[in-house]
Amino acid sequence: MTFLVDADLPRSTADVVRRHGYHAVDARDIGLRHADDSAIASHAQREQPCLVTGDFDFADIRNSPPQHDAGIVVLVIPPQLLPPISHDCSTVSSSSRA
Repeated sequence: MTFLVDADLPRSTADVVRRHGYHAVDARDIGLRHADDSAIASHAQREQPCLVTGDFDFADIRNSPPQHDAGIVVLVIPPQLLPPISHDCSTVSSSSRA
């Protein structure tokens, strides 16, 4: 089975899927980094991967009827499991003064 990992999830998600023996494709690697839900859904319907996403819009069967997809998994990753995000504000503020 192939899984399509939506761009709203950490890149490491595809690695986790692969470590469990499945084929995984990250949406960012196939030109769908900034794609809207309809483009992601069209790709998933055409290619038939199981979509792995954090977007609850895909959980609504009115938007994504189950008969059109190989499957949809909506993940909620607790914030404490996500890697910390650090922002270097000094770079932004020094460049904006120039």
